Amino acid sequence: MRQRRRYLIVGALGLAVLVGGRFAALTGGGNAAALRVTAVSPTITVDPDTGETFAPPADATPAMTAEQAWAKWENHAVATVIKSGMAYSALNQLAGYSWSVCPAGST
Repeated sequence: MRQRRRYLIVGALGLAVLVGGRFAALTGGGNAAALRVTAVSPTITVDPDTGETFAPPADATPAMTAEQAWAKWENHAVATVIKSGMAYSALNQLAGYSWSVCPAGST
């Protein structure tokens, strides 16, 4: 009897999580317009341990907006080649490859 009760409780909690997640997805999914654009900070900390920073130019502007980048990504058509039942997006094309070896004790 205890085992059955435990299953019922776990099942009810799981159902509640699913319903709550579905509700959150339906009500929160269309709020992309509410996002705010943040200004470029004057300095970006790359490594706080060493104090390494990067300062973008003051007049830095992105090449495209987030909406433009998303649209470009969505419309990017990748040509696929089917050979021997496998789909390839880069068949018989050179790919960049490099190899480096760090000697023992180097950083």
